[in-house]
Amino acid sequence: MRFEDASFAAKELEEWIQAEGITPHSVDRIMAALAISSSQQYLQDPGLQHPFLMIPRLTSSPWHDVNHFSFLKPVFDNAEGMGTELAQCLSVAAAQLHPEAAIFQGAWHRFMFFNRGTAFTRNLARCPITRSVLDAIPGASVCGWVYFSILGPATTIKPHCGAHNGKLRLHFTFTAPGEGCTLTVGGETRCWHKGEAFVFDDSFLHSAANATQAHRAVLLCDFWHPDLTEIERASLIFLRNKF
Repeated sequence: MRFEDASFAAKELEEWIQAEGITPHSVDRIMAALAISSSQQYLQDPGLQHPFLMIPRLTSSPWHDVNHFSFLKPVFDNAEGMGTELAQCLSVAAAQLHPEAAIFQGAWHRFMFFNRGTAFTRNLARCPITRSVLDAIPGASVCGWVYFSILGPATTIKPHCGAHNGKLRLHFTFTAPGEGCTLTVGGETRCWHKGEAFVFDDSFLHSAANATQAHRAVLLCDFWHPDLTEIERASLIFLRNKF
């Protein structure tokens, strides 16, 4: 969706909620986000957070405490099995170069599971343990991206923002070189460490750098922001499918 589409998207959303018998008040925050995008008002001073859709009145922070999301426990419990599946995928060179070439320099590969509602069924079938873990994460299959992300040596990902703040992003680390391999979100930089996880809001400006000669491999998984209602989640899916 482009900024010039926002006004039309608001009209489409109004028609959708009427057809579905949804109370208009229940999507006030999504309509407000479309109005903000249509006016492009926040782009005058974007600061560190400037997604296409800025949904108001959501808990907002670049970084979130992993312990606040109990549904992520299976990720830690099944780390060894998922790591074995990752290694098997890499051994047959199944990971593909990330298509967004404009935002990185070096080697950034991914092994896809979900792309905003589209399931990569063959990949999921090859990784049954990972699939079972993803099934427990709210919105993993529909709200954004899910893949094994492999950042090669001497690789940088340029600062960029996600499409909206209605989702959060998990990085669970399988391998990491430690110092010299970093993720920066909202101006704060952290290092990946094996067996640890980050949860962050990718609508904040974020970037990554691997200045080492080793690879970094994580499970990247988007999931719904916990402040969103079911109807708001459905409206975001409607807008994504429409535009």
